[in-house]
Amino acid sequence: MIKNIDFVHYRKIQNIKLDFKPGINAISGENGTCKSSILHIIGNSYQKIKQTNIDIDTKLYNVIKKINQTVNPKIESLTKGDKEYNDPAVGVKGKLYTVEYDDYSCDFRRHNNLGSDENSTRFRLIPTYPKGEKQTLKERAVIYLGLTRIVPIGELGDITQNITNNLPQSYQESLIEEYKRLTGISIENIRTENSNDLKIRSEFTTQHDGIDSNTISAGEDNLFIILTSLICLKWLFEETNQGSTLLIDEIDATLHPSIQYKLLLILQDYSAKYRIQVFFTTHSLYLLEKLLSNKHNVLYLKSHVGNTIIPMEEPDIYRINMFLKNETRTETLSDKKIPIFTEDPEARLLLVEIFNNLAEVDDEFAKIYHYFHLVKINLGSDSLRDLFNDRFLNKTTLKAICILDGDKTDDQKKRNGRILSLPREGSPEQHVFSHLIALENDMSLSHDFWIQHQLDMHGFTISWAQHNNIFEDSKNLIDKYDREKAKKFFNKHQDFFILVFRHWLIKNKENKLYKNFIKELNIAFKATATENAINPNLWNIQKLT
Repeated sequence: MIKNIDFVHYRKIQNIKLDFKPGINAISGENGTCKSSILHIIGNSYQKIKQTNIDIDTKLYNVIKKINQTVNPKIESLTKGDKEYNDPAVGVKGKLYTVEYDDYSCDFRRHNNLGSDENSTRFRLIPTYPKGEKQTLKERAVIYLGLTRIVPIGELGDITQNITNNLPQSYQESLIEEYKRLTGISIENIRTENSNDLKIRSEFTTQHDGIDSNTISAGEDNLFIILTSLICLKWLFEETNQGSTLLIDEIDATLHPSIQYKLLLILQDYSAKYRIQVFFTTHSLYLLEKLLSNKHNVLYLKSHVGNTIIPMEEPDIYRINMFLKNETRTETLSDKKIPIFTEDPEARLLLVEIFNNLAEVDDEFAKIYHYFHLVKINLGSDSLRDLFNDRFLNKTTLKAICILDGDKTDDQKKRNGRILSLPREGSPEQHVFSHLIALENDMSLSHDFWIQHQLDMHGFTISWAQHNNIFEDSKNLIDKYDREKAKKFFNKHQDFFILVFRHWLIKNKENKLYKNFIKELNIAFKATATENAINPNLWNIQKLT
């Protein structure tokens, strides 16, 4: 069985290692994240059973080949539909990936098959063995069920070829039993047919009027093809004690959720009993939830910087649901005591992030953080200045701190030690938009941002940002600032922009404006702490790390 595949470069899969289990392995993710390519590579990782193999009756293997759609597929056959040569690893020579099996590993490289013209040239993926060592790929039966299995039989025309070889009677009975258990349909008179060399499936009649292999639904037809493959691999194991591999592209296609779960239970049972390593792709949230709850191996792939993909770390159904539905999680933020006045809600959101970040690096601040209370009132900068410059109010009633937007840079705010401004020029929205654009223009910075675990937790990807015009709208609002439009856009994608600001904080701990803000905040705390019966020495700036 395959334990893992360590990729150097194959299409979008670069510098990542994918781990697999002996039983069921589900691969999910956004469109274009190479899910089917992974199935192709797995199929390509074994060689077909040879006629000279003394452990396996090759007649049995040949029957399995004739009954099923594709057995032991190779990359060159699975990519033959490409209209032109598609180099899977442009500029990369030598090893593209390493497959680790139970007892050894094997490197694979590209080998071009030159056709009569450029358009007929295709590539193969072949083993790269160390010099002087005699090795060979493991022999194993691999059944691959591609999407042609769900093509309606009526669309393939009337040309069929009956295949004389079929499953032994006892295994046909097993197939009939499993199919009836899932669908309630009793079938009989099974024989295999090849329709237009595109789709191999079994023809049958039933005990129900008007229902046969040509009139059942696409889902019932798909289910029958999958069950046929399982019964074939059961037969192989019971006759030879040999394990096998089953690959299914888009397993949930055409299947009702209730059938998906019943099929999963059968896959689970057959995989354990007959040593079948199962790999399939799916977009079904229902099926993914069942897989995760049953502790099966689930890989969720997502788009990443530079047209690459990365797997989600420790996937759970909540994050997968957010990714597949493009939803986000809203966090509730709160805290207390020394009143802090700001101009608007956007400023309060950024302050919470500054305080959270500061609490992580300064133990003393973490202990006094709960004393701060962000007052939910919106006042213009001029009104706030007038209010906080009233000496009587400050001593008798206000006992508070004022934090203005970063575009208020005059020195008047600093006169009484209670007025300061956010640590960057411009409004809170402009601050965040500017950092996002800096991310887009700096590949290294962009990679550092998008790889963050918190983005996974909220369901944000580059694809999501592009789909919602995040980069373009941010640029426009910087070039031509409109306060109301900027606030509306910021609040529409508030959770995302908060993460952008968090990243700015991480990268700007040594920024002069940020350091000055922390110093001014400390001065304001000390100026108001005693008035609110708080020890002003609980937070000393020199303790900052």
